[in-house]
Amino acid sequence: MFLCSPCNVGLRVRLAALLCCSAFVAGTPLLAQTVGYPPSQSPYEDIASPQRLTVFGGYFDARRDEAGAAPQSAPMIGAQYEVTIDGPAQFFVRGAWVNSQRNAFNPALPAPSDELGKFGDALFLGDLGISLNLTGQRTWHHLIPTVAFGVGLASARGSVTDDPYDFGTQFSFSADLGLNYVLGKNYEFRVGLGNTFYQNHYPAGYYTITSDSSSIVRNGVSKTSYLSNWRLTAGLAVPLFR
Repeated sequence: MFLCSPCNVGLRVRLAALLCCSAFVAGTPLLAQTVGYPPSQSPYEDIASPQRLTVFGGYFDARRDEAGAAPQSAPMIGAQYEVTIDGPAQFFVRGAWVNSQRNAFNPALPAPSDELGKFGDALFLGDLGISLNLTGQRTWHHLIPTVAFGVGLASARGSVTDDPYDFGTQFSFSADLGLNYVLGKNYEFRVGLGNTFYQNHYPAGYYTITSDSSSIVRNGVSKTSYLSNWRLTAGLAVPLFR
C-alpha cells in the first residue's frame, strides 16, 4: 500500500524526469562534438591576407563593329590590386594592355581602294570596382568563387594618315565571374570570364559618298555604337603586407 501511494508515484515521476534531463545535459557536449567537422577535416579555411596583387594574361575577344575600324581581338596582359573592405567584399583596381590592331580606311577613295590595311592600335583598359567572395573570407576545398563589377576607361590612341577614325578614350563598364584556387597559404591561381562594355564613335568622313556611290559606313548606321567584349584570363595572386 505504501509503495503505491499517490505521493510515491509523484516522487517517482519527478525522479525520472530529473534523470532524463541530467542525461540530456551530460550528453550535449558529446553530441556537439559530432556535429560539423573537426578543424583538421573542415573543408573551410580562412583567407590569410586581406591584400593581394594578381598578374594575369589572357585573350580579349572584341566585338566587331560595322566598319571593322575599332580595336580588334588580341592577347592581353594586366595586373590587379585588391584589398578587403568588409566581410566578403574587396575593392579592386585593375589595368590591362591588349595587343590589338584595327583596319584603316581612306573615306575619300572608292572601294576597294579605300582600304589602307591593318595597323597596330593597342587598347588600354583600366577600371576599379567591388568584387565579392561567394564563400566569404574563407575557402571551400581551397576554392573561392567570385563575382565583380567595375567602371573605368578604355583607350586606344593610334592614328593613321588619311584615316579620320580615332577610338579615343571611352567610359567602360565591366562584369566578371572568377574561380580562385588557393595554393597553400600564400598564392592563388585564378581564372576568370569577364565582359567590358564601351562605346565606339565613327567620324563624319566615314559616311562620305564617293565616286562609285560607296561609303565606309552605310547610311542609317548610327555614329555611336555600344560594343560588348569578352575577356578570358588566368593569373597568379600573391599576398601583400602580411
